[in-house]
Amino acid sequence: MKKKFLLSTLILLLTGCTNSNVNPQSFICPGFFEGMTYHAPLNTVVSITMYDKVELNEVSSIFQNKVYSLHKMVDAYSIYKDINNIFTINNNPNTKVKVDDSLVELIKKGIELTKLTNGKMNILTGSVIDIWKEKFDQNEVINEDPDEDNIKEALKTIPSYESIDEHLIVDEKAKEITLIPLVSNNYYTNINLGALSKGYVLDQTSYLFKDKSSIVSAGSSSLHIDGVFPGKERDYYSIGLKEPAYYNKEGQSTQILTIKVAGGNNISTSGDYEKYFITTNEYGDSVFRSHIINPDTGYSSNYHAQICLISKADGVILDALSTALINIKDINEIKTMIKSFEDYYNIIISYAIFDRILDTTYRLSCNQLFKDSILGQYSSSIKEINII
Repeated sequence: MKKKFLLSTLILLLTGCTNSNVNPQSFICPGFFEGMTYHAPLNTVVSITMYDKVELNEVSSIFQNKVYSLHKMVDAYSIYKDINNIFTINNNPNTKVKVDDSLVELIKKGIELTKLTNGKMNILTGSVIDIWKEKFDQNEVINEDPDEDNIKEALKTIPSYESIDEHLIVDEKAKEITLIPLVSNNYYTNINLGALSKGYVLDQTSYLFKDKSSIVSAGSSSLHIDGVFPGKERDYYSIGLKEPAYYNKEGQSTQILTIKVAGGNNISTSGDYEKYFITTNEYGDSVFRSHIINPDTGYSSNYHAQICLISKADGVILDALSTALINIKDINEIKTMIKSFEDYYNIIISYAIFDRILDTTYRLSCNQLFKDSILGQYSSSIKEINII
């Protein structure tokens, strides 16, 4: 039984705008070949929406080349000509690997974020992610878990966040990365930057869109919004967030939470309902398996269907945090971690949590106008968040 994966979590709402001058123009970054191998940028859909065709034409080629370059840099599964990337580092353990400045920067940030999330997002989870990747690549709704013993062995190769510096050494001056792996049977410590790469691409290309009416999307789960919406009725953007609690049998969301958001913000969502399969446990019960893996257990947590973060903070920070929060069950612990990020980076984060445990009810907490935090507010009737 094949499953059709949904391409988007966040969608741009253009309905209801009567200004005929508002005419969105889009550019979708095409895939590319390296030798005989086809690559989809970041293994997802990366796109630009702008409202001035001339501006779009000016940036699209530069944007495409930048995305290609960053894709090659973070790819853990392919080798490319004239570049040392994550694949190179993973396959040359205990060796100093010379890399570009950008990869030094991203790995350094990944180490920092692994520590800040207490390992709930860990960039050295690659060995476990690879085991699950084989299953998710099959695109089956009903599937079997990977071998439990293999997961247990792979888990032994994930260093704790306290010891990550001992296993991933960054020499900024020499521009060298050294991976010193833990080994268990046929598994060894692997880097995987999937939790960071989309947000990082948004950060590295945001200069192209400064003060221009635009939305840049990486997989529709990570967005960078800039400029002023060019409508007569409003100057903010309306973004539709699909509510996972209201998905019908065809996999289509029947409820949309509208986010009114001004330019200069990033939006990051992590969810467990778009890429998943269902398996059966030893008791005959159906069990949900998501592609977001908890580094502590080697399995998906299934605590929350979706977490959405909105902030002027860097996209890479929000992507790491949303991934970590999916793996935290207690709402108070979630609030504590969000507060720790706000304090550490001197930022303000608005967020919405769609709780799987509550089924058709979601938990909502957001900052209005980036000023006053509304904490502990639970509702199934709120249909709008204003970040303007």
